[in-house]
Amino acid sequence: MTDLLRVLDLTDDAVGYATRLLADLGAEIVRIDVPGRGVGAGVAGRRIALDVRRREGLDVLTRLCATADAVLDGIEPAFERAEDAHARCLTVNPRLVWVAVRPFAPPAGAGRTSAEIVRYAQSGLMSITGMPGQTPCLIGGGLGDAVTAAYAAFACLLGCRHAREAGAGRVIHVSAHEALATFMQQGLYEAAFSGRVVRRGGNRHAHIAASGALACRDGYVVVSANERRMWQQLVELVGDDRLRDAALNDERIRMERQAEIFEVLQTWAAQFTKAELSEIAQSRGIPIAPVHNVDDLLEDPHLRARRFFHRVGGQDVPVLTTPWLARRADAALHGADTAEVLREAGFAPEEIARLEATGVVPARPGSMARDGAPVS
Repeated sequence: MTDLLRVLDLTDDAVGYATRLLADLGAEIVRIDVPGRGVGAGVAGRRIALDVRRREGLDVLTRLCATADAVLDGIEPAFERAEDAHARCLTVNPRLVWVAVRPFAPPAGAGRTSAEIVRYAQSGLMSITGMPGQTPCLIGGGLGDAVTAAYAAFACLLGCRHAREAGAGRVIHVSAHEALATFMQQGLYEAAFSGRVVRRGGNRHAHIAASGALACRDGYVVVSANERRMWQQLVELVGDDRLRDAALNDERIRMERQAEIFEVLQTWAAQFTKAELSEIAQSRGIPIAPVHNVDDLLEDPHLRARRFFHRVGGQDVPVLTTPWLARRADAALHGADTAEVLREAGFAPEEIARLEATGVVPARPGSMARDGAPVS
């Protein structure tokens, strides 16, 4: 279905990954670059520069929506009165699906401000992240934004399917708060059925004794010997008599003596590099793996074998793609396809010139060809 979808991308830094997912599934994406509004590295498809906050800019967007299937809007709306924009565009195209991603879905979240760290805190995730007894920690890597963006992409697909079957579009509100709260599912269940409150576990597992982080000569690895066979293999590999205590064959006893176990494991791990220890352990069926940094990921053999990275314009710049890539969705520079997209939407050359002259369509020098090569 996605190879027939035409999606207008009004997302911000927090939700840009949504349209990257849709593009990799085959959708046609038209990115609308709003002046002064940031956008992350996930931008895909053709790009048009347009100041939708001006009346003339909203007029242009309305004409573009006439032939679009969906619009994705970001956590920070592109409009001062987003509801008015929704209503106007849906009037022109009643089959349009407008996905509005917000920190909180209305009406409960109306008027509430947010930020990434605030969303982590309110979801409950920071209550279980960090070292026990210490200050809660932020989760790295932009996980919360990626999760919210994935929910937005799914909402777009489901909304478009409904619009085609029912002949009517709608505004769909995606709540970032709800998306992140789903990661607290286990903790919510435990609180509801056992009364146990999940707390920060630091770098060790709360329910598996031989599971946590170990320092090596050049960084860290993690181990998770959560099965009897794995535990026995780990004991033999380490070769320390303290781990051969028969009582430690019982996972409950291991949990009680977790600190003692990790003292032994840490002394052992300190002899090796991350790669050495991982290779030795994996050869025996023990799940030990390095804690990768960015440099490690760039050279990761699995990711390279799966073509997770691409080169753009001959430059050593990785471009992430999804495993289900339907077609390559190279990103152009800001506003590179403005004139082309407007011409396809029926704008006459003199209309485009007037929009450029008045700044509704901001002029941006430079663009990028489809093969990634710079053009003038």
